[in-house]
Amino acid sequence: MKRFLWIAVVGLVVACDAPITEQEVPGVYHWDQKGVVDTLIVSANRTYVHVYGASVREQGTWELEEIDGYKRVTFAKYRFYGPVPGGSIDAPGFWPALIERGSNGLPRLSLAADEPLYYVRDR
Repeated sequence: MKRFLWIAVVGLVVACDAPITEQEVPGVYHWDQKGVVDTLIVSANRTYVHVYGASVREQGTWELEEIDGYKRVTFAKYRFYGPVPGGSIDAPGFWPALIERGSNGLPRLSLAADEPLYYVRDR
């Protein structure tokens, strides 16, 4: 029994450390900003839709890149809304979001390197 448990724990650690692949990026990601839900709908055809609250709906393209040794999803024409690190950004631009695995093994997009703020992907 102990051996089985040890193998399960090692398998979980290895799975959480596995690099994110392009096939894992698509999905629906949410970030709850104090009651206003910010949603990214990321499609396999390298497009995305950004929905903020009930009134904002924008779209653009994305690509998975490695920048400075880290996997990042770069969103083109992305615009930050609401209370974000560094304030809101009025003009759309490029956002090279760090993508990593959360404790549940699913990809998540980091909003700030020094704060635990994430778009979390649905199952």
